[in-house]
Amino acid sequence: MRSSGFTLIEILVVLGIVGVLLLVGIPNFRDRASDERAAATARQLAADLRAAQQEAVALRTAVSVRFAAADVSCPQGSASYATLRGAALVRRVCLPRDVQVTSLPPAGVTFEAMGIPRDGVTVRLRSARTARAFAISVVRETGAVVDVTH
Repeated sequence: MRSSGFTLIEILVVLGIVGVLLLVGIPNFRDRASDERAAATARQLAADLRAAQQEAVALRTAVSVRFAAADVSCPQGSASYATLRGAALVRRVCLPRDVQVTSLPPAGVTFEAMGIPRDGVTVRLRSARTARAFAISVVRETGAVVDVTH
């Protein structure tokens, strides 16, 4: 008489296969997630730079974006950037801890009332897990904000 169900051997084989798939898939998932956080951070920074530029034009006043390699007001003292209108803080963004800043402009960037930056700058970010790099540049001559993936 044969009973329905699975044998212990069949269950162990299936569990072994699932275990191997998880061992292979989880590190790839973590790497991919870290890359996506770094890419999202780069896109957000580019959008915030464009918004600061538009705000400078709309309000006819200088708007600055300042960068900090370590910010005590952020979780675990991560890097951050802040948008300022004069001395007033408009917005602060803390970067995810697995996103590293490899190059920061010391003075940040200030958009004049016409939307043109005082200086051209480049900010470089990278995924801490995979070292995938991203660069966001503000072109001094035109004020264009350009984001590049490496």
